Amino acid sequence: MTTASERTLINETAFDVLRRVPAIPRVMQVFRFGGATHERIGRLETVARDGDDIVCGGACHDARVRASAIASVIADRSGKMKDLELPRIDFRDKSGEVIFSIIVMEGGLKSFNAALEGLSESAAPAADPRETPERKELDEQDPGLSPFARAVEKAAPITIAVQGPGFRQAWSGIAESVKPGMGFINVMRPDFHLHLKGGAVADWRREGAGGEAVWTALDAHGAPTGLTVRGDIGL
Repeated sequence: MTTASERTLINETAFDVLRRVPAIPRVMQVFRFGGATHERIGRLETVARDGDDIVCGGACHDARVRASAIASVIADRSGKMKDLELPRIDFRDKSGEVIFSIIVMEGGLKSFNAALEGLSESAAPAADPRETPERKELDEQDPGLSPFARAVEKAAPITIAVQGPGFRQAWSGIAESVKPGMGFINVMRPDFHLHLKGGAVADWRREGAGGEAVWTALDAHGAPTGLTVRGDIGL
């Protein structure tokens, strides 16, 4: 590492950075798109190339990212929650928007710095000030609740995926509960969190094919938001 700054630009390819991440005991891989925050949590076991895609896998991870969509990689060592160190790596597009982040959940700065040891880093511009969003109570009739409430009622396995320009991340399992909180619809499992902003989904398009139901989230204009829920045809 060429600098001890809290915020640095990593002068390496996204693939070369990501393939260091399995050395960290536990991470959260976070994608935010269309009002959904989709988080996979656990050790990232494998990082492989598939053409232009980078595939992140393991028992707790299932993501695919287009390498050519990533223009820069920023390491931020400033994150903390009380005494817990939460360093992160942001993978950004050419406009500077974050496509996804890797946040260290176990091992703190020690494991983070050890994983990135030897990579070239230089000073990065200061982060833009974060806006504090207005928190609203979730409407009990929020359309976004529908497939999750049905899945909990049926105790049926589902796949929740978010897809946007150049990426897709998914989780499969049984959603034991869906809880409102801080204006979000929350599905929480040990290896997965979904936080869906209230009002982000105006409706769902439900289709059945091949013995399964596919729910596609739609915004107020009827366009897909990038969030889908798949399950048994009875969902």
